[in-house]
Amino acid sequence: MPFERAEPNDPLTRMTELKTSPVMEMISGLQVLSHPWRRGPWKARAASALGESFMETLKIFSETYQLGPAFIELAIDCPDPQDVMGFIHWVETLDQRQLAFYLLGRVYPLETLPERINRESITKLMADTSLDLCFDCITTPLEWANNLEKMRKRAVALWTEYWERFFREDMETCRNLWDAGNRELEELLIRSGGTRVYKKFSESGELPPPIPADQPYTSVHYIPVCHTLTTHLKYFGYGNITVLYDCTRSTEEDRSREEAGKTALRIARAIGDERRLRILTLIARMEYGLNGKSIAEKMKLSPSVISRHLSQLKDAGLITEKSEDNRNITYRLNWQTIDELSPLLMYYLGNE
Repeated sequence: MPFERAEPNDPLTRMTELKTSPVMEMISGLQVLSHPWRRGPWKARAASALGESFMETLKIFSETYQLGPAFIELAIDCPDPQDVMGFIHWVETLDQRQLAFYLLGRVYPLETLPERINRESITKLMADTSLDLCFDCITTPLEWANNLEKMRKRAVALWTEYWERFFREDMETCRNLWDAGNRELEELLIRSGGTRVYKKFSESGELPPPIPADQPYTSVHYIPVCHTLTTHLKYFGYGNITVLYDCTRSTEEDRSREEAGKTALRIARAIGDERRLRILTLIARMEYGLNGKSIAEKMKLSPSVISRHLSQLKDAGLITEKSEDNRNITYRLNWQTIDELSPLLMYYLGNE
């Protein structure tokens, strides 16, 4: 069936490119593995394949340097994002100033970086350079600056071991998800244009100011990743915007997570009042429930006040009501809602 591409004059449509990057997946996956609050079957499988020694080494490395977001800057700029070992060898060939350029988030021009890289020289660079930035940029501890070569060797060793012992095989599973994610974006691009695709990952829909100011954007790359700490990340500069997005989350799942968040918020608001918490406590202590009149007497509040609190607790699913004679209503605690609150939050936050 013939089709006409939506918004033919939309400049973002012409700039949009849907790509894949095993290198990006590797960097993002290692961030997830090192994150203490992330769990799930994939992390358990990876940890089992890699072993306790690797996981402990990764934990110490991540806590010491906190360079995960900065390593993504390397992945964006590497010569071949499809070649993981090529990326690793490329990082080994960078001189210290080039490596520091990426670790500092590419916000300081390469020519302004000091010849000798150490904490003192980098601190001085930051103090002497005025950056008029109206956005968040990468900020990391400068533990790496005093021994850049040691940090590089440790990173290269971790990447190589991760690739050889786990990711080389796991990558084939990822490819199917990458392709599915990009197909969904391609359909949106054809149907609604590049601006609509960009707005999916940007509330305002506005492009960030170019960095450097004399290099306008000429391309917007969308790269799917299967294992990530957030729904999407946006990196920009030097004529390009790169959007990393979680390709495991479909539009339908986004709606489901949004509903989970609304439900969790409704419960939180219901229990965010001391009197309602006391009402829940009274009801919980009575195996066969409690009626509104008894609750009002115990709390020394008017029936109308108690009725409003009970209504909010009921709307949040925290209590149920039962009437034997259509007049006397008994309230009971809904333990199912309480049991589901933690998993609901974990699902919304993306940890399940």
